[in-house]
Amino acid sequence: MISVPGSREGDRFETALREVDASVCLPYWDSTLDAELDDPTLSPLWTSEFFGTSQGPVVEGPFANWVTPEGVQLMRNVGSDGDPFTSSAVEDILSRVRHQDILTSSETEPRFDLEFHHAAVHVFCGGTMGQLDTAAFDPIFFLHHSFVDYLWELFRTNLRSLGVDPQVYPDIADMDSRHHSTASTGFGNMTQLDGYSDLITETYEYEAAPICTSRFPECGSRWISRRQGNPKTYKRCRDDESVGQVFLSSKGINYDGYYKEAAIVDNRLAVSISMGFISVKKPTRGKMGVTKALLRAHDSCGRVCHAACKDPVSGEYKDCSGAVAISNQAPRMFGVTYDDAVMSVFDYEFNNDCPSFKTENFFMTFYCDYHNEFPYAEHSHGPAPAPIKKVPPPRPVPVVVPRSQTAKIDHNGCTAARVKRCQAVIGRIR
Repeated sequence: MISVPGSREGDRFETALREVDASVCLPYWDSTLDAELDDPTLSPLWTSEFFGTSQGPVVEGPFANWVTPEGVQLMRNVGSDGDPFTSSAVEDILSRVRHQDILTSSETEPRFDLEFHHAAVHVFCGGTMGQLDTAAFDPIFFLHHSFVDYLWELFRTNLRSLGVDPQVYPDIADMDSRHHSTASTGFGNMTQLDGYSDLITETYEYEAAPICTSRFPECGSRWISRRQGNPKTYKRCRDDESVGQVFLSSKGINYDGYYKEAAIVDNRLAVSISMGFISVKKPTRGKMGVTKALLRAHDSCGRVCHAACKDPVSGEYKDCSGAVAISNQAPRMFGVTYDDAVMSVFDYEFNNDCPSFKTENFFMTFYCDYHNEFPYAEHSHGPAPAPIKKVPPPRPVPVVVPRSQTAKIDHNGCTAARVKRCQAVIGRIR
């Protein structure tokens, strides 16, 4: 889970900078403006006048030949994976009215998860910024986190307008001990609860993000050229691209661990199905040995995919959070090796020439929208949900990841049929 109070520590960093130069202020990087480009890596930010080198060792710009505290050169690998914030992601986050709905937990939907979108920008930058233990060594870390704090302040302002006190610490399911209200932020004596106090925000203020319109497409800056249109059309996905990817990930809930893999999809088809294998911590005996992880997916266009889990009673696939609990009890729901995982998906026992597909061994699937409606369908989706209302999830079909009676999947049921062009399927966990 992201430490939102920790993002406020940019204020202390700015104070430290002003001890050297009183005219300094810490800017924020509104990456939604870059997300509007066909290729965000071509943003003028990745030039010598701003952030500098985007690929490999940083040898241009204000941070040229920067050496980190580890004694190695600052590195970047911009655009190989991940995504900047998008306007639609910001809208989704600000549509919520509880802190619990935007902070990572087993009950948080990915599209509203501030940490999920925040982490995607780290991955988008890659290199030094892409690793948890080195991210702060790249100066753009502070510009990115200042924007995260800006979004959180907008969220807090919305809460206050609704009569909700934004200083109340949220009660979050499966909260890591490091994020309890009394836990330290790592900055002096400041606790996580202290970070929610209005006393901190009284020491600084943000200028509003640039507003771009058809009348003012440059947003008041010669460096910004807003491409008008519906951001939900995802300009980065072109109709002539025959191959796409869906990135699958597992993030430990009760352990420190992260794994990412990609599944290839055929964009030439109206509906494409693929399968991938991801890793989690191997479960051990007893209740303490149960592995809890959050499984998520997004496609190469930046769209968050919707998770659906198989109801062990009805056999139907229903909307779920993507959180799983995996034990080592029979029937085992993971493969110890990659070979074991593959063999659990395909049945070679009765027909080696044409093995059958064991659909009964899959309990989760992900669906990624390419259009607002199913190919050839006459109806279209309605408007976005109002705050607090459950977002209509996809009504799934085939699925992935082996099913087991030991799996504990949190789901709330499907409420509407969805239109999908691409379906990414996760196979047995190894």
